[in-house]
Order: sequence, then C-alpha cells, then structure tokens
Amino acid sequence: MNNLLAVKPTNEKLIKYKHVNWYIVKRCNYDCSYCSDAIHDNFSERPLLEKMKLGANNIFAHINPKDAYFDFSGGEPTIVPQFDEFIKWLKVDKEIGRVGFITNGTRKFHYYDRILDWADHITISYHFEYANDQILLDKIIKLHEKYGGKIRIQVMMNAHTFDRVVNVVNVLQEHNMFYSIRKIRTKEQTPGFDYLVCDYTDEMLAWLEKAEPKQSHKKKLGEALTEDGVEDVISGNLLVHKNLNKFKGWHCNAGIDYFHVWFDGTFYRAGCTVGGSLGNIYDKIVFPKEPVICTKEDCNCGPEILTRKVKDPKYNWFIERNNNDSSN
Repeated sequence: MNNLLAVKPTNEKLIKYKHVNWYIVKRCNYDCSYCSDAIHDNFSERPLLEKMKLGANNIFAHINPKDAYFDFSGGEPTIVPQFDEFIKWLKVDKEIGRVGFITNGTRKFHYYDRILDWADHITISYHFEYANDQILLDKIIKLHEKYGGKIRIQVMMNAHTFDRVVNVVNVLQEHNMFYSIRKIRTKEQTPGFDYLVCDYTDEMLAWLEKAEPKQSHKKKLGEALTEDGVEDVISGNLLVHKNLNKFKGWHCNAGIDYFHVWFDGTFYRAGCTVGGSLGNIYDKIVFPKEPVICTKEDCNCGPEILTRKVKDPKYNWFIERNNNDSSN
C-alpha cells in the first residue's frame, strides 16, 4: 500500500457518529517509562460528576447525543470516583449513541462487569511494565467470555518483555479476542525515556508482521485510495507500522467528524492540536465548518488516522459520507 491519495473509515461506528476523544483525567495509577509526562501524573484533580455533565452538555449543544460517540482516556479514567455514574448518565439519561473508554485493566472484574451494563465497549491497554499476566489475562478472558466484542485489547509491544508479549498475544488468539498491537514509540517530552523499550530487532518486527490481526481476525476499519486503486485498512495501527502515517499538507476532517478534549477541557479538532483551540467545554466551544490543513509530520492516533482526509480536494468524491451529516 503506497502512494496514498485519500483515507476514510468504513467501520459503521466511525461513519455514523461524531467521535469525541476525551482525556477525562490526567492522574494514573501507573507510571510507564514510555508514557509522556504531558498525559499522566499521580496527583492531578479528578473531576466531579457535575463538572463532567457540564462539559458533556456543552458538547451536546452542538451534537445530538444520539449522534455522538464518546471515547474516554487519560490517565486512567476508572480512578475518577463517579466515572461509572457518568457513563450510566450518558447512556441512560442522555441516550448517547455510543460510549467507551480505555483502561489499564486494574479495576476488579465486578467494576467492569457493572459498567458494561452501559458502556458499549472497553479497551484494555496491556502495559507489561506493571501488568501481572496471570491476574490480568484471567480477568480479560472472563470479560471476553461474557461480553465478546465489547472487550478489546491493545497490546503495548515492549522490546524488554518480548517473550511475555508473544505469550499474551498467543492467549488472545486462542480465545479469538479482538486485539491490536501497538509499538511503543519515543516520547521526547519524557525525561529519561528508555529507548530500549522500542529497540525492536528484525525478529521482533517479523513476528509483529505475522501477529498483527489480519482481515480474517477482525473487520476492516477503513479504506485508502491509492494510485493503484482502493485498498483495505485493517486499523490505524497498521498504517503506523508501515510508516504510511504521513499526511502533512493533506485536507483532514478532524473538527468535523472527530474532536479531542484535553484534561482541562480545552477543545481541539484532534489530539495533534492542529488548527488550535476551539474553546473549552466548560465555557464556550466552536465547531468548524471546513477541513483543516495538516501541519504534522506524523499521525499516530488510531481513530485520528482514519478520520476522513484527502491529499488533494479533487479526491473528495472518495470520502463523501454515505449517511446524512447529523450535527445540529
């Protein structure tokens, strides 16, 4: 897959909803060596329920809740004391179209069991520097047996713990789980970053090529228009692995299909912050009407990579939505 001209999602969830990726809390109970200090600490404020509702309602002033897809991250969202109540409020009271979150999986089984009454999915990010494989895998298997496709696993590929990575992926494959593999990448903002965690050998990269889920393991999430025609995109991670995440100068629909909320409520088109702040969800926000020109060298967030984008507007025909624009 070379000479990309346009990228779009084909997964129904990514097409149907306005996707909001919300960093709900900066505090985390992990301190992974490869995680930027900009996105985690062990002391930041944990938002109260009424504040979270305020932010959500300000977003809903622009997007019908039934047309919204909220994805929460951090930090660790589940350390917010009333996070489960917030998820319930979004799903039951506001009737949000879709809601999910990323977690490191450290909460007890019964917590995830309860919150999955309302959440449409959870992604368990597997961090080998902290995870106890026996405890976490047992929990993952139990959740998968009950909830199936609602449970996703993001395996953080750590060169230090490669043997454990292989073992965990083998278990996920044996149980036919929905998983992805994410290579740890350098984080320049983090003092003392250990570059050896991403010192991947040729053997490791060859294993990754084989172990990364293929079409037979999960549905494709997107499509790419290339000079050779249309090709499937299994996941945003796949474009990163193949170094095809270069969109500088492209016209991107971040801010139209996709949005990002920072820890303090600052509202952006995407996590890359291209286009600058659109306001704050605890005050006033503005929704753009036009795509933004990408100014970044790399696009590294899975959902953002699959946001509709074209190298030149003449390819807009390829990314036209099959459904009506659902914003108010």
